[in-house]
Amino acid sequence: MATRVTLRLSVADSGMCIYPKPGGMLFIGNSETLSGITDVVKPLLPTVFRLH
Repeated sequence: MATRVTLRLSVADSGMCIYPKPGGMLFIGNSETLSGITDVVKPLLPTVFRLH
């Protein structure tokens, strides 16, 4: 049975939270890393990911 994971992104110091939709794209800066959550995102480029 597959486990559903919700990815919640917090925007620092703004109080905003973003809940991206499956199949959506996520762009991060060069300093950030998403290692360890490859079951939630698929890397497309070093700083570009697609959400499962």
